[in-house]
Amino acid sequence: MDIENRSLNIGQENKIAGDKTVALVKEFEFLGQTFKKSLAFKEKVRSSLIEQLADLKKQKRENDQRLETLESNVKIYDENLLRISANIEELKAKEGAIKNRYESLLHGSIEGQVGQGGAESSKQYDGTADASTLECLIQKRRDFLENLNGNFERMDDELITIEKLRKEILTARDGIEEKKEQALQKKEMVEERGSKIKEGLQRVSSELEKTIEEEKVITDGLFALLSRIEKCMELSAETDRVLFSALTAAESKACCEKEEALPVVE
Repeated sequence: MDIENRSLNIGQENKIAGDKTVALVKEFEFLGQTFKKSLAFKEKVRSSLIEQLADLKKQKRENDQRLETLESNVKIYDENLLRISANIEELKAKEGAIKNRYESLLHGSIEGQVGQGGAESSKQYDGTADASTLECLIQKRRDFLENLNGNFERMDDELITIEKLRKEILTARDGIEEKKEQALQKKEMVEERGSKIKEGLQRVSSELEKTIEEEKVITDGLFALLSRIEKCMELSAETDRVLFSALTAAESKACCEKEEALPVVE
């Protein structure tokens, strides 16, 4: 009776052990698939973030180059505007000097203003018998007025040239100021884009760091689990001997049954 009870008990334990093995294998398979899917997903996320980070860094380099170019252009525009201001002041000073001389001539201050024509005219008549004759005076007056008018005409030409040059310089200044304003607007847009790129870099770097940490937690957990499973799979010598003895016997029996099942060839 004792042997029958032991047989019954071992039969129940056999079934329980088999059921637990099947359940454990399924659970381990499910756990393994969970780890595999999670790691595959994390790898995909990490790869995507690395690509985004590389693209943002490229955008930052290109944006920095554009900003550098715009800042260089603005600097050149400022230098040109300073030179134009200096040229305008120079023209203004030259124009003022000419106008002062013009006003002096208009108000009768002719000494040193008329030029050499009047002196040459006087010398022309110094050797005559009477340099104060009516004819001589008339000729002197004509020469004087001609030289005086020549001076006015030269100053007119100079003033016209200055005015024309001023208009050209002012037109050029307006063009440069317009280009500078456009460059400043573009610079503002580039700086704004640079700020967004910087924010994107910080965000992606933070997300990448977070996903790497989470991926490390998963891999560390999996390695720890596998290590524990490997340790649990170490069988005692007795268990190992009986287990493989039973396996060998089962395979031998299966092989014999297969040979007996084959048809006999006459």
